[in-house]
Amino acid sequence: MNDGEHKHYKAELGSSPARTKLMPEGCNRSMVRIDGARVKELRERQGLTQLYMATAVGVTTETISRWENRRYPSIMRENAEKLAETLAVEPAEILEAETAGEIEPVPAESVPPIPPDKPTPPSRLKRHLAAILLILLVLVVLQAVRYYSATTLSAPKVGGIRILPPHIPPGQPFPVLIRVEASEPVSFSLLLKENLPPGCEPVAAMPRFTSAAGPGGQVKWVSRLEGDKKFFAYLVKAPLVPENSELLFFGRILAGPMTGSSPDIGGDKRLRIDAFHWADRNRDQRIDDEEILIVYDLFSEVADFDFNRDLIDEIWAAGGYVWNGGADRYELKR
Repeated sequence: MNDGEHKHYKAELGSSPARTKLMPEGCNRSMVRIDGARVKELRERQGLTQLYMATAVGVTTETISRWENRRYPSIMRENAEKLAETLAVEPAEILEAETAGEIEPVPAESVPPIPPDKPTPPSRLKRHLAAILLILLVLVVLQAVRYYSATTLSAPKVGGIRILPPHIPPGQPFPVLIRVEASEPVSFSLLLKENLPPGCEPVAAMPRFTSAAGPGGQVKWVSRLEGDKKFFAYLVKAPLVPENSELLFFGRILAGPMTGSSPDIGGDKRLRIDAFHWADRNRDQRIDDEEILIVYDLFSEVADFDFNRDLIDEIWAAGGYVWNGGADRYELKR
């Protein structure tokens, strides 16, 4: 290699993206040191699993374990911010106090040395190498296009529909059903988040909640979608608010290849506080044959889900009921 080529080689190393990432002066990937014990404490306090954390941050469960056990004390700032967001805390709360907010550059030792001058290869060999590199580049581009087409353009669409009862007396439990559907049969992980209205208290769910906050908080499932349909049902207790108030529900779903996309759950969003049982859809103070069949049909896909079936059967058999707000109960007509 002559002097001109040697200088040109140095210039290329100094300005290339790969070189920039290795040079301390031009380091553009911020690294921070996290407090693994603090991350583990916050995760366990909120009842979150390592699987949920890994799905939310976009890493593996093994990586989460290594972070918590300080086998990877330094991580990218972007991942630290995702960790903090998932744990609902400020980033500074999971960073080591003496390094919070600081950038940890890559050590200078990792910068590959500039090789010594070598004899210039013959021009024919140069042409052969250039042809080989061009062929490899074309193959890489074609493979990238094929992968993009297979994973993005033809990725199945996944969405969720929420089904709410029309009304519920204050302080009474009622069921919520979420139907997740894919445009074609699939097999991949699923993350479902549902924000409860203020004062609403989660009681039970099928499948069971992966994580559930207190009244008015957020309930979450980390599950798996096998096929083209899956049902999630949960029982929630209404707050003690005046009649004619409205409860507003909001949720999101993230599944499989939908990277960067988190569509809202569609369907019902509002439920009215009123002095009628949730299964009494026409508000005539009884549960007739058609209404009880609707209830059984809605929840037939969710095995072992307890939606107070016995009380519905009793009201249906009695032929009517009256809501006693003072005693906080349904009184059957005899």
